[in-house]
Amino acid sequence: MEQKSPFDGKTIIIIILCMGIWWSWQQHLQKKYPHIMGPQATNQAAPQQPAAPQNAGIAQAPGAPTSPTAANISIPVFTKSTGIEKKWTYENDFWRVVVSSFGGRVSEVQLKKYTDGAGKMITIISPELPGVLLTSIDGGNSIPSNLEYTINPISTEKVELVGKTQNAVIKKTLTMNPDKYVVKARIEVQGKLDGVKRVNVDLVDSSPLEASLPNKAMSFLTPGSGAEIREYFISHGSKHARDVVSPDEAPENKYEQTHFAALGTRYFTALLFNRAPVLPEAQEFRAQNNSVLRLSYPVLEPSNTLTYDLDLYAGPKALTELGQVDKQATELVDFGMFSWIAIPLLQLMRWFYTVFQNWGLAIIALTILVRLVTFPFTYVSYKSMQSMQKIQPEIARLKEVHKDNTQLLNQEMLKLMRENKVNPMGGCIPMLLQLPIFWALYQVLQNSIELYHAPFYGWIHDLSQKDPYYVLPVLMGIVMFIQQKMTPNTMDPTQAKIMLIMPVFFAFIMLSVPSGLTLYIFISTLFGIIQQMSMMSDRAGNNQVVVRRV
Repeated sequence: MEQKSPFDGKTIIIIILCMGIWWSWQQHLQKKYPHIMGPQATNQAAPQQPAAPQNAGIAQAPGAPTSPTAANISIPVFTKSTGIEKKWTYENDFWRVVVSSFGGRVSEVQLKKYTDGAGKMITIISPELPGVLLTSIDGGNSIPSNLEYTINPISTEKVELVGKTQNAVIKKTLTMNPDKYVVKARIEVQGKLDGVKRVNVDLVDSSPLEASLPNKAMSFLTPGSGAEIREYFISHGSKHARDVVSPDEAPENKYEQTHFAALGTRYFTALLFNRAPVLPEAQEFRAQNNSVLRLSYPVLEPSNTLTYDLDLYAGPKALTELGQVDKQATELVDFGMFSWIAIPLLQLMRWFYTVFQNWGLAIIALTILVRLVTFPFTYVSYKSMQSMQKIQPEIARLKEVHKDNTQLLNQEMLKLMRENKVNPMGGCIPMLLQLPIFWALYQVLQNSIELYHAPFYGWIHDLSQKDPYYVLPVLMGIVMFIQQKMTPNTMDPTQAKIMLIMPVFFAFIMLSVPSGLTLYIFISTLFGIIQQMSMMSDRAGNNQVVVRRV
């Protein structure tokens, strides 16, 4: 008897499909994160330029790299300042803000409720960098951004900065919000402003952390779950844009009619929200290894006084805090195309946290609830696969009888399915309907600040990082194997054995995924087994198969 090869048409199609999905996703990651997923990122780190000196002004440096985009604009670059820097500091229970006389800028912002891996307060705006709210004027009597300002405190929450040149005065009034991560800024330019074309407000950040961390763990799903990807976010017109910052190829884009613009990481951001009647142009460019985000206000009607209002938000990417700035600002949190599902899921997870006071338990409760809500789809899918499994012997017999007549075989198989009330797509469609829910939940657990440094129990001290001992990925692989053995299938025994490698494959790709995500998939699979056991015990119904005699 001739031995049947396990690699028939169906198996080959499945293998090619899996390889195609893998290749397509990797191509997407390389395009979105070229500095992490590209060939150079896997070999060695990109060379770093020396850090800029502290207590610096901002001006064009000799020999600074230029680009087509940056060639015609004033670029903020560190140069040593000879004056004495003066500072004004605001501090409350959740943040610390420092304002400098150099450039009249916000030079430092620290968040007291969030810490990094070393236990230090998160610094969103570093004193080693130019900072935020740097102001320059292009055209006419241009004014560089390294102007020195006089600091005039008005109250414990309000400060005025005044910078003077021969022809103009720039006055900035900064008001700290005691309940939000917000600084309200008013910028007034007065004097001889004939020929002035633009008033620029800059936010300057360092180059990406990944450039010095080439060995960050990667996975199939993400380019490095522990990496803090830096990206621009621009809300302009009725659209928005996300541009990832790369140390090798920085974005150089312009967007007109900008409502707000931000530069930040997965969990934290600095955001400039326009409150002026005129909509500025947003510019992204690189200057001396620093990422620059600029709001450029066009001067349409020159006068002796120009006034611009905007909000500076420097804090976590949390929906609640961002919503206090403006509802549009919540778009910063990347929940993907199913955000309309993800946001209610996040609200449910928050409610579970108020009950259990543990984010891991909240994930478990939310996962079980999602499983219960989607159970009708699961039940229909399972019953459909079970029905298909019952008629497999008869399908095998028809294949043997009509092995030389494919057209007649297909006709007989369709008649068999119709007479036994079996829908060949009945197992797939319910599963596809569930995918948006599960993908939205994945995005919630991947990008929610709530899980940042959130402990679970035992060895898991941070649900936003991978399992340090890989216990959850291994357990997930085991329960996936058990579920696969329990699930009705329509493949022959040899094909079924080949497919048993899938749990190992999924366990492997989950090794570097945040433990909160792995916990979700583990609990979801485990609860799915319990549901499947209950469905297997329900044997009611007609098990007799209508046989076609040919």
